[in-house]
Amino acid sequence: MVVGALSRVSKTGAIILLTTHGEVFKEIMTKAEIAQYDSGDLVTRANVVEGHRVYTAFQPKSFMHKLVEGKCETLKHTAGIKESWGASQDLWIFKKI
Repeated sequence: MVVGALSRVSKTGAIILLTTHGEVFKEIMTKAEIAQYDSGDLVTRANVVEGHRVYTAFQPKSFMHKLVEGKCETLKHTAGIKESWGASQDLWIFKKI
């Protein structure tokens, strides 16, 4: 996961900003994906090669918090919202500890 890699190469005190597909994207998930998401697990659509433009992953808040535990402090999380053009991604700002 990107935040893990970023925390490995960042100095202590570094600020890490990234976006993820969060709760607002549940409306495009399948029932099975929603169940996996609601259990706090990372959901991936792995029918394509990771990194391909249509590869998709959905990250619940609890997953993100576990992912950075002991590596980064969460400074800010702003949940994505529905927009006129679609949905915005969740914004995360972490500080490397």
